[in-house]
Amino acid sequence: MLRVEPTPLARQLVANLTQLDLSQGPLTAEQAAHWKGNLLQLIQQGEAAVPAIQEFLELNRDWDLGTANPLGYPSLRVALLDALEQIGNAPSQSLLLQTLQTTAVPSEIARMARALERQAPGQFLQEIRMAVRETLAQAAAGQMGGWDMGPLFQALQSHGSASEVPDLEKSASKWNYYSALALANLPSGAGIPALVRLAQDSTGTGTTGTRGAALEALAQVAVQCPTASAGLIELARSGQLPEKSWIAAAAALEGTRYSIRDNGLDNPPPSVGAGVKNYHLARSNQHFYSTPAWGGMSNEQIQQRLAIIDQLLAAYPSAAVAQALQSARASLETRAQRASVD
Repeated sequence: MLRVEPTPLARQLVANLTQLDLSQGPLTAEQAAHWKGNLLQLIQQGEAAVPAIQEFLELNRDWDLGTANPLGYPSLRVALLDALEQIGNAPSQSLLLQTLQTTAVPSEIARMARALERQAPGQFLQEIRMAVRETLAQAAAGQMGGWDMGPLFQALQSHGSASEVPDLEKSASKWNYYSALALANLPSGAGIPALVRLAQDSTGTGTTGTRGAALEALAQVAVQCPTASAGLIELARSGQLPEKSWIAAAAALEGTRYSIRDNGLDNPPPSVGAGVKNYHLARSNQHFYSTPAWGGMSNEQIQQRLAIIDQLLAAYPSAAVAQALQSARASLETRAQRASVD
């Protein structure tokens, strides 16, 4: 985008946002209100704010505001990206796109992908997917340090297509759960055949962890996707996967859902407790969580799950797996009875 000299007021407002002294302990309510007032005033500048925001973003600097602060943002760059989304005009959109193409911070890419898709649905999907692929390639080559790649896989879940399947399938050897969950949630079931291949792979190109994650993801979407349920039955008949993977798959059929942990996209996961579990795979720096079979399941969906479980019971002879499947079946039957009474 063309360079425009920032107005003195917009430049000063951005400078004011950097003038936080976090070394003296938590911010007071007055300090937080003053900071938020400066940000709001910057947003109200509209188009005039964009050059000042651009000037700061191009410095490739940031102010870490901490995760537990009253400002509502983890960093200054995140606050300014949100300001651009709220301004919502052509110059702010152009700056979002420019920053998308130059940053390698996963949470920033995901945030800008969401903002651009909200403002111009479908218009920048190619650029979004390219930014995600390039950053994942850098991470796979060991060039991204300890960054959590979860936001990139979340972006692919929301904005990906069949064209991303080969990259996601390849990345499963490094990020097994992230890749499996993204493949499972691609639109129109585009990633299901790749999940089946990953779960079937016993040649050594896929690890046991990769195959197990693929199986759990298949079980999670089996009710919505006949291809996934058919793949589960075929895998059960093959008898190749370990019992612990099938036990986890039984929980998914009962209704347990695995999700990539939100990292800076304003949609935090449920609090731990009441069956919510957090997982962190340190070696690959994957953060995800599971939620139990809470409400929202229709009787038809319950019956579909029961039918899949019955087919698995007929196909898989292991006593431990049969016990897990029978337990899931009993839980679903109880829910169906309660639904009929209500």
